[in-house]
Amino acid sequence: MQFPQTIESDPQKVLTTVQILPWATLLALFAAPVRADTWFVGPPMPTAGRDLAAAIGRDGGIYALGGLSFAALPTVESYDSSIDTWSAVESMLIARAGLAATTDLQGGIYALGGSSSGGTILRTLEVYGPISANWSNAPPIDVGREGLAATKGLDGKIYTLGGSAGGVAQSIVEVYESALGQWGSVAPMPTARRDLAAATVVTFGVVRIFAIGGHGLVFPLTTVEVYTPQRCGNYFVVTLFFHSSHARPYSF
Repeated sequence: MQFPQTIESDPQKVLTTVQILPWATLLALFAAPVRADTWFVGPPMPTAGRDLAAAIGRDGGIYALGGLSFAALPTVESYDSSIDTWSAVESMLIARAGLAATTDLQGGIYALGGSSSGGTILRTLEVYGPISANWSNAPPIDVGREGLAATKGLDGKIYTLGGSAGGVAQSIVEVYESALGQWGSVAPMPTARRDLAAATVVTFGVVRIFAIGGHGLVFPLTTVEVYTPQRCGNYFVVTLFFHSSHARPYSF
């Protein structure tokens, strides 16, 4: 018995294999699967920087805010995926790095906290109006922090989690009600940390706010803690199955 013969097309193209079976009048064509989950290089931002923040605008654009490039940046740039292009947006009023950003239910973009070029920890809150297309000051957060995280709840409130103040990781969680222009606080996270990530998830109608990874008082963390507003600030802890040195880049 002879084995099937295999003929391959140009390897630079989609791989096609033809198997000819001598003992049967059968010609089979097989197309090798092509990965759909592929990375490609997009257009670079006009301004290089690290320790910046990002948020999705009302227009669907990705807004990159601030960061550090030799000095703290006030720069804001927006990426339009429909035309694959970055464009400059009005700069923030205060240059800063290590800030947090999120978007409210009306599409306003919030830039929270961070630090200046001189290392001053900021309480600043600036809001970018989707209609006015400019930045304005809003009531500052109660505790200035850098390396904090922010996310919005379905109740329209803006939650800021953790961060560093005076070089010490924080467990504080502050909440901003934009309709009232007021800050308040809720139950602190069980674990103090900086350089964490935050996200809001709805499961079976229950809103949960996740605090993910970061750097604790001494070491990087694998800890995930979940806050449920409907249960008056109850947290429970999830342990990651892998070691995450940071939820975002951090330089010692």
